[in-house]
Amino acid sequence: MCSAAGAEVDIAEPEAMSDEDYFLSDGAYLMSIYQIEKGLNPAYWLKRLGLWARTEAGNLDAFGEPTGVNWFAPRHGRRRLSAAELARGPGDGGAPAFPWVVEKGKTTGDNPGFIARDALGRKLFVKFDPPGRPGMASNGEVIVSRLMYAAGYHVAAVDHVWVDPASVVLSSEATTRDRYNRKRPMTAADLKAVYDAAARDVTGRFSAAASLALPGKPKGPFGYLGVRRDDPNDTVYHEDRRELRGLQVLSAWVNNTDGRAGNTHDAYMEEGGRRFLRHYLLDFSASFGSGNSVPKKSFEGHEYMFDGTYVAASWLSLGLWVKPWEYVPAVDYPELGPFQTSGFAPAYWKPYFANPAYERRTPADCFWAARLSTSFTDVDLDALLTVGVFPTPGARAHLHRVLSERRDVIARRWLCAREVSSLDEPRLIGGRLMLADLGERANCAAGARYRWERPGASAQVSERPEFDVPPGFSGTVRVRTAREGKKRWGRALEITIKPVDGVESVVGMRR
Repeated sequence: MCSAAGAEVDIAEPEAMSDEDYFLSDGAYLMSIYQIEKGLNPAYWLKRLGLWARTEAGNLDAFGEPTGVNWFAPRHGRRRLSAAELARGPGDGGAPAFPWVVEKGKTTGDNPGFIARDALGRKLFVKFDPPGRPGMASNGEVIVSRLMYAAGYHVAAVDHVWVDPASVVLSSEATTRDRYNRKRPMTAADLKAVYDAAARDVTGRFSAAASLALPGKPKGPFGYLGVRRDDPNDTVYHEDRRELRGLQVLSAWVNNTDGRAGNTHDAYMEEGGRRFLRHYLLDFSASFGSGNSVPKKSFEGHEYMFDGTYVAASWLSLGLWVKPWEYVPAVDYPELGPFQTSGFAPAYWKPYFANPAYERRTPADCFWAARLSTSFTDVDLDALLTVGVFPTPGARAHLHRVLSERRDVIARRWLCAREVSSLDEPRLIGGRLMLADLGERANCAAGARYRWERPGASAQVSERPEFDVPPGFSGTVRVRTAREGKKRWGRALEITIKPVDGVESVVGMRR
């Protein structure tokens, strides 16, 4: 298990990995070799059939929270952020300052852009929205990056900007790459080509997302499989990290279909006398209904780029089987793309490419992420949407409604799941164990009953998740839930109680 924050060792500076986009390598390996390897592994099929329990995440503390703040640092779920903090995100609240000096062309990804320096000397990665759709790619960048930051992930500071070409100059030393990846000088014609492929307003300004360069020294992506061998602190396989497994639930919520190695980043940091790698998520422009430069197609979010399961079903039915999402009417606002709740099934949501961490998630991982998503109220969503761009009447209200609805669908699926206890937040108050039933908050079936089990004593049943703890008790108790109309008791929440400084305290929890 990964050591907790503060116990990590100083590391020597790792070698920098390639800064390529990894689109082809992610696709080639994860959609072919990785799938074959899974199919040849008997354990995969036993777990798929429910005959072998899935392995829980390997980086958990005594309460099931992920350890290692350089991967995940809880924020909104632990201390509610204000509306201003939610809208500010990881930045300082100030947008990039003009004029800009373009230093390099953008040669990866679908959207046109460039790398520039702003008036304060800060390095910017600028990516433009596609023609006729101001806000489509940038709304995902600016809104979802703030949501992920509030949840606890490390992300870049991104702002939407309207770019006036008169405030942008091309450096005499600017470079770009040709179609054969050869470096060459960047010309005014190259810059014009960027503008020609970008969305503009009636004044001639262009709609873009500008991301501040991350601190530290870039060391390439971290990926969702295996570990980084040159980082002594990276001791848990990435596919077994709770925050990466649970990311499937949060990505499903906002429909970010581009979660892959090319959109991650490791930075070598020196802070407070310590040297370590911090792990970032990047690029949320494929969120909501955006496919980056084009609106999402109907299959995105439902199946992989190449999905053998659905290919086989279509082939065996001679093409007569109609996929449930193929003819769902699309609600498409230009600044969002087609984004809606209809047809949304969070347990079956898929990104563009297979993601090993997403595939290895367990109900406990999903419960953890669903609890995070429900920490964002409708008022919180209002604050997050203030940073977006919504030229079309009704678009902002539509996005707010769909995010609220999808959050509630996630809550009903994973906070009410039969596979995992809905109880949480154990507290000892005056010799009485008190718990919160998150299933009730998610509007699961009413009339729940709760069963308390402890060694050497008869089980107790209560109408409330509250039980008296005998004086001096030390050990593990189990609490189960049965909802209205259900005769069987559900999965247990195990709670460990021990004296701390002479006072009985909850010291651990496992679901």
